[in-house]
Amino acid sequence: MSLFSWFSRARKQRSGSDEPIRLVESETVPELVYAIGDIHGMYDKFCRLEDAILADAATRSRDAVIVILGDFIDRGPDTNKVIDRLMAPLDMSLKRLCLSGNHEASMAEFLDRPSRDNAWLQFGGIETLCSYGVDAHKWHSEKPNPSQIGYQLDALVPAEHMRFVSERPYLIRFGHLVMVHAGLDPKTPLADQRPRDLLWRRWDARADGKTHVGQKKDMLAANDLLIVHGHTPVSDVFVSANRINVDTGAYAGGPLSAIRLVEGRFDGILRDQSGGAI
Repeated sequence: MSLFSWFSRARKQRSGSDEPIRLVESETVPELVYAIGDIHGMYDKFCRLEDAILADAATRSRDAVIVILGDFIDRGPDTNKVIDRLMAPLDMSLKRLCLSGNHEASMAEFLDRPSRDNAWLQFGGIETLCSYGVDAHKWHSEKPNPSQIGYQLDALVPAEHMRFVSERPYLIRFGHLVMVHAGLDPKTPLADQRPRDLLWRRWDARADGKTHVGQKKDMLAANDLLIVHGHTPVSDVFVSANRINVDTGAYAGGPLSAIRLVEGRFDGILRDQSGGAI
């Protein structure tokens, strides 16, 4: 089954709330997967890292999947350029899947209900809007109403970028390999996870190796899962038996990092050139 088929089979599942979970899954584990941590508008770092991934994949004679672990927008200066690159096709032997993070979900809410008082503007949204030429700094003094803000957005932010941000899946599962932006509720089956946990939850490192995801007939126990995520910045990529954290604080001066997984097993770290590579 092709990755395009996997993506087209993304199912809207219901959690305990009324909000849908967008889930992409396949029982097949790709031979080669790269997972990139939180980009946060750092276009130059992203280009260097993805170019290194493409070069690495070219030496391995396998089809490869690149997974962006969410939070590719906000904070950094070049969200518009990052999204342009994410939307551009790769070579036919490579596919790219992009998860939603809490920042994408917050932007999507803002796009649905624009307001100069929206909380998203205070944790990276202003930088994202500035990358499109929307000067949200002026809203404090000019006090535009939601309709006026909507006119600015429609004029300067491409509609395809708005859709791209708003339609990302919340969770990707390839067999035992689970990709999510932030975290999981350890007591809940994957298909029943709440969006807030997938997008916002912080991992408790003290619980590593003790997690137990609730059983479901077609699901695996947590100690059989490898969960790959970002969201919580760490000084270096964190790797344990059950969990890998790939967010190394690119927007705050750290490198942008990625991991390589061969047949579902951790096989190394790559970083943008300024951060070195392993």
